[in-house]
Amino acid sequence: MTDETKIKRQKLVDKISNDNFSSSDVGQLLVYLRGDFPDSQRLTELANFITHSEGRTRGLSHDYINDFITKLIATFENSGSITIPKQLFERNSVYEELIHVLKTMDIVNEVAKFRQQKDKFIEFLLELIDEVEIKLKETKVKHCSLIKDGSIMYVCFIIESKSFLFNGVKQRVRLFD
Repeated sequence: MTDETKIKRQKLVDKISNDNFSSSDVGQLLVYLRGDFPDSQRLTELANFITHSEGRTRGLSHDYINDFITKLIATFENSGSITIPKQLFERNSVYEELIHVLKTMDIVNEVAKFRQQKDKFIEFLLELIDEVEIKLKETKVKHCSLIKDGSIMYVCFIIESKSFLFNGVKQRVRLFD
């Protein structure tokens, strides 16, 4: 990491710690840190949502949604039941992962002050996540997208099969809880 990059990261962390930040600061920080999340797939995924809004073909969210829809199709075709999976990102643990990364990189000076900004940080992060198409390999899924209604994210999909047609199903995805 260059000194210039470290200084930019430090300034963003300081702005957040001092409650003087915007959604663009949150986005910039995650983009600057994106390559430094090797042990956190969840942080990488959130940074990728900011940088890649053109459609998801892989990653945690893609796998989560693909697994759910595959099980849903099997349930409808073969009878049975399905359990809705737990949220993908738990607010406290994701924020603590971010703090851990920042501490490891010696970027966060005032951890307690940074920690106090969790709710505002997450709110701004959700503002940055755009609606995005989820491209699944399952041929019965005619369309799938992640859409946002305020701070709630939904998966909307159309499934077409010989035995049934779901059109416009909306399932809440608990990105943060």
